[in-house]
Amino acid sequence: MKQFTFKTLLIITFFLVATILVLSHKVFSPATIQDREAALIRELKELEQEFEQISSALESARRKDLKLKKWLEKVARENPDNPVGEEARRLLERTWGSEE
Repeated sequence: MKQFTFKTLLIITFFLVATILVLSHKVFSPATIQDREAALIRELKELEQEFEQISSALESARRKDLKLKKWLEKVARENPDNPVGEEARRLLERTWGSEE
């Protein structure tokens, strides 16, 4: 088995060190870090916008839900003895439970 000479080991070591330095400079360079930071800031802003849209949609759904509940309560109150009122009460009970 052939052994490496000191010169060969020195050359291999030089190339390994050079490769490590190049890669570390590429990964940890200020420009790369700034690019990553900018990308994270953009992503955060996008997530904040999505959160606002979801919050707005949720608030809108809550308002519609409240309007529907009030309307069903009104229908149930105005029609106590007919099938429409009974159906409104059944929907109220099934959707929002009994309010005691």
